[in-house]
Formats: sequence, structure tokens, C-alpha cells
Amino acid sequence: MQFRQERYIMQFKHENELREIRFREFQDKHTGKKIFMTFQEALSESESRWKEYDYALTGSDQVWHNWCHSQKELAFYYLEFMPCEKRINYAPSFGFSEFPKSDIESHRKGLEGFKKLSCREESMKTLIMQAVGRESKLVLDPTLLLKPEAWKKFSSKPEYDLPDNYVLCYFLGSITEEYEHAIKEAAGDLPVIDINRLDSVYYITHPGEFLYLFEHADFICTDSFHGVAFSINFGKNFLVFRRIRVDGISAGMFGRIESIISNTGITDHIYETGIKIRPDNIDYDSVNQKLSVMRESSMRYLRECLNVNV
Repeated sequence: MQFRQERYIMQFKHENELREIRFREFQDKHTGKKIFMTFQEALSESESRWKEYDYALTGSDQVWHNWCHSQKELAFYYLEFMPCEKRINYAPSFGFSEFPKSDIESHRKGLEGFKKLSCREESMKTLIMQAVGRESKLVLDPTLLLKPEAWKKFSSKPEYDLPDNYVLCYFLGSITEEYEHAIKEAAGDLPVIDINRLDSVYYITHPGEFLYLFEHADFICTDSFHGVAFSINFGKNFLVFRRIRVDGISAGMFGRIESIISNTGITDHIYETGIKIRPDNIDYDSVNQKLSVMRESSMRYLRECLNVNV
């Protein structure tokens, strides 16, 4: 037993190191000038360090959640190292349904430091109103601002062997026995590509290959917001599951998924016990019309924040 555990730990370390290398290579290839700095380092820099920048922008995946249990983390992601007039937020998320009592004042201070506020889920609009009495703009997640054609430029066929037809499985939480049965039913005779399974060659998938897998999948099963976002962007039929923690308890965080599928009219693609496992194909003409309106509204918000009249 101990030998198997040690072997698993060694495999986990090796696969994660290989995955990180492939992620870093993709990032170096496709991103420009980068400054890597901890939030402690950023906050301790003198004001002159940041004068050369016109704006600082924070946003997207649960940036206003105190993961490290440090007020400095919240201060950093609320951009308190920059003057208020240079702070911009775009599609941030809290990742909780109510403010932790220990952090509420830090959140209020941070929210008050922005001239405009945005969010990517309806429930967050309510929380912001409760905290500071201000309206916030519902905008698209950044991944949905780009159309499929733009994402395909970053896409690359995986280096490992890939079947012509497959069901893509992308889960960040646990796959329960019930979920596993549903996935198998959805797949039918098709192979299942599970890119978060450690004992699989697919685990080392880098972001470009990730895009390719979504673009070419026959069907997608996921509990991830971005799994849903890329399914929608690439016009795929999919089934979204509520995320389950390792201990079998619901992980929450479903509000942002509910917002995007509600706003695009795909509410019948949420897994519930007894539902049709392979939902009908989605009317993507209607979905893309809705996305187009939301893209323009979201870009208008960004242009206003940047004082750009284009």
C-alpha cells in the first residue's frame, strides 16, 4: 500500500511538472511583456513604480476571494497600489454567496475604490449592491469577448493520438458514480477524453490543445464555467454538471454558469437526475445573436473605463 502511494505521489509530481512546462511554453509564445510579482511585492513598491502605467485592470476568475486569508491579497486584487482614477475592473467574481464577516470592510473599501463596477454573474450584482449600494454592469467573461475565429489562432492539435470522434470530459470537481453513469450514457460508443485525469496522457494538455479538443469534440460534459464558455463559443452540444467537492458536498460556484446559460437561453442543458442525457442540439443562431449584443455591451463598458471613443 505504501509503495503504491509513493508511486502515485511521484507520478503526480512528474505529470504536474511536465504540465507546467508545457503551459509555460504556450504562455511565453503567446503573451507579451509580463511582470511576475507577488501581491506583497506589488503593494510595497513605491508610487513612482506605477506612474508609467495609464491603468491597472483586474478581473475574471474569483479575483475578489481571499484565498490566502490575507488582507494584502484583497488589497492587491482591488488595485489599491494604484490611484483610484487608474483602477479598472472587468468581469470579476467573488466565488461566494455572501461576504465573510472577517473581510466585509476590506471588500467595501476595495469596491469604493472604482469609478465603475462590473461583474459576470447576477448574484454578484446583488452582493455589490448590499455592500456599497451601487449598481454594477453585467458583462461577459473575457473568454467570450473573442469569437471562435480568434481562439482558433491559438489552437493546436494535440501531440498525443486522438480519435476522430470523441466526447470531451472536463471536470474540476469530483465525478460521482451518478455523474460517471451519465457521462458513459452521453458517450455511447464514443471514447471519452478526460483531460483532468492524472493517470491519462491527456493530463498534460496545454491551452492550445485544450482549445482544439473543445473545437472538435462531438459532445462535452463539464462542471467548469470555462468548459461551458468554450462549448458555447465553439457551438457545441454539452451537458453541465454542478461541481462536487472531494468530500461529496456541492462546491457551489454555480451562479456564474447559471448566468451565462440563462442569458444565452440554454437552460435545459444542466444535468439533473432523470433528465435527457443528450439534450437536443442548441439553436446557435439565436445564441450567437444574444452573444453579439452582450459583446457590444461589454466592450462599451471597457471603452468607457478607458475613455476610448471608438
